[in-house]
Amino acid sequence: MSTIIKGYNGINNNVVLLKGAPERVLEKCSKVMNNKGNVSDLDRNGNQKLVSQMKQVASEGLRVLGIAIALDGGNMKDITSENASQKLANTDEYKQKEGNCAFVGYVCIKDPVRHEVK
Repeated sequence: MSTIIKGYNGINNNVVLLKGAPERVLEKCSKVMNNKGNVSDLDRNGNQKLVSQMKQVASEGLRVLGIAIALDGGNMKDITSENASQKLANTDEYKQKEGNCAFVGYVCIKDPVRHEVK
C-alpha cells in the first residue's frame, strides 16, 4: 500500500511512502537507502541478501513488513489532487505506478497467538 504526500519534510514534489509484504515491496524498488539517507542502486546481490535476511527473521515467527520511499515521487510524480482519481483508477497499473522506490528497511512484529485461539 502506498501513500502520496505533497510537502513532506519541506519537499515540494510528491513523496511516495510504501509498505507491505517485503518481497512485494522489494519488487517495486530499484534503489536502497542506508541509515544516513544516502541512496544507491539495488543490485541483484543486495536484493538476494535482503530477501535472505527477511526470510530468516520470518522463520523465527516474526511478521515482517517492508518499507520503501520515493523522495522524488518515483513513478507518481505527476499525480495531483485534481487528477488522482483518473490516474489511479486502474488498479492493474499500481505495480508500475508504485515502482522506482528506494528500499528503506523492514520492521519485525511479534504477533503471538492469543490463548483463546485453537
